[in-house]
Amino acid sequence: MIKEKIYITLKFDLMVKRIFGNDKDKEPIKKLIKEILNIETDKIKILNSEMIGIPYKDKRIIVDLIVELEDKTIIAIEINTNVDDEIIKRNIYYMCKNISKDLGPNESYTKIKRHIQINFDFEGKHRSGIERYTLYDKNIKKELSDVIEIIRIDVPYFTKKCYTNNIENLDSLTKFIGLFGVKTREEAKRLCEGDECMEKIYKKIDELNEDEDVIGAYDYELDKKRLAIGQRELGMKEALNKTVLNMLQENTPIDFISKVTGLSTLEINKLK
Repeated sequence: MIKEKIYITLKFDLMVKRIFGNDKDKEPIKKLIKEILNIETDKIKILNSEMIGIPYKDKRIIVDLIVELEDKTIIAIEINTNVDDEIIKRNIYYMCKNISKDLGPNESYTKIKRHIQINFDFEGKHRSGIERYTLYDKNIKKELSDVIEIIRIDVPYFTKKCYTNNIENLDSLTKFIGLFGVKTREEAKRLCEGDECMEKIYKKIDELNEDEDVIGAYDYELDKKRLAIGQRELGMKEALNKTVLNMLQENTPIDFISKVTGLSTLEINKLK
């Protein structure tokens, strides 16, 4: 039986880095900044393009896409397939670390750059499609400074809108973010038709689906996830078996153990 080829989408972070971190074609990253931040800029510097080009074989290389606008604003872009509190804390840590690099000895604090973190989240609790966080006084409802801003994008929120509405009724922001959450080539093509830059992004996604480094990195990430799931399931099974053994030592009736744990009487007897 021939294995069906997987269509790698923008949910995969290396795909995002290769498309939006391409120093030779900055139209996609300009599109992203225009849609998310409503900023149009001619000059964008990719600060870590050389890291993005490193093959998947170097498993130690894990970086966000980082760009600098002509006004010196620093923007970091991250794909989060698993979302928890640690991600936000990591964002804050790296932003503060980068801010500390803004100034040389005896330089004025006025030279501190604005730092924006854009998270494309594929799960987690979101109160709205796009959440924006800055340094803010909760009592007087006033922003203290915009030097730090974290933007959290609920990708499934926008993808769902793309599935439940006619394409012609969708705004460009919804279609752009929705592209990150589609699962098939047909869905991606449908969202991109009629928008020159989106069509270019779609074409690049297609090309990268034939790229050995991208395919290899994707397979590597799948293997890591399968291994993690297997280890987690093994740990849960060992913990359950230990609980059953403890209950048996307390002379707990097997029928009751079966009812509580979901194990059959045969499986329980094997643990004796």
